[in-house]
Amino acid sequence: MSTLDEREAAFEKRFAVAEDARFRARVARDRRVGLWAAHWLGVGETDVEAFVSAFAQECVGKDDALIAVDLAARFASASRPMEPERIRRKIAAAQAEADSPPRS
Repeated sequence: MSTLDEREAAFEKRFAVAEDARFRARVARDRRVGLWAAHWLGVGETDVEAFVSAFAQECVGKDDALIAVDLAARFASASRPMEPERIRRKIAAAQAEADSPPRS
């Protein structure tokens, strides 16, 4: 294997690891937002995990603006209207938590 091939393989590995970390952080963020939404929507204690899992799956491939609009619609349909800006702030805060290194 040539030096160029080795460098290419190393770059591809670093890229794959970084993308995996980014995906895991995004899922963690979506789960945090889902827990917050479940609380505000009054989801029953026995249904919270199912709600959070379904919400996180729905978020895959969606950008933050679309997630905020979808959540605002859910809140409105549950007669608990919430401003989209507050939802966007919660998404940003959850992303910051997900991106921060774990505490020891």
